[in-house]
Amino acid sequence: MPATFTIHQFATNHEVRPPISYLVRKYFEEFIQTNLLQDKKLQVPHEVAIVLDLYFVEDVVGGPKEIFLSPIIPNKKNQPKKPYMMLVPLGLLKNAQDPQSKTMELMYEAIMLLCVNIFPKLPPNYMANLGKKIDWNYLKSLPYPAPQAEQQYVSDLLD
Repeated sequence: MPATFTIHQFATNHEVRPPISYLVRKYFEEFIQTNLLQDKKLQVPHEVAIVLDLYFVEDVVGGPKEIFLSPIIPNKKNQPKKPYMMLVPLGLLKNAQDPQSKTMELMYEAIMLLCVNIFPKLPPNYMANLGKKIDWNYLKSLPYPAPQAEQQYVSDLLD
């Protein structure tokens, strides 16, 4: 089984969460799967299943002001799923001229942060250069604000 990459989107407040289409998340999953995990030079173990739990969080006193990767907890041996929690403060979107583009940029920034932490052998600038291959025109063509049914945050799927 080839290595996999999955993103789960969460929000601490449904009223102010980024109204981004789930298709953005799906695009990034496939993009990382194809362009990073299947890159033969990187030698990513086939059995690994990376799960990025991406939380859009409200600004709170003492909370993160930048994208924050929760400390990585070592997995037990033979545990193929590797979950990682990333916090994206909503304050980073507050004054954005283009909230849709900024949300997508922050999502990729979170993915880059995760990848350089879990794949320490990545060459310098690998993820930044990989980002140049992203089809931003396609992503910007997706509905924004997306209807709630098309956002598909984890809490939406549980209702």
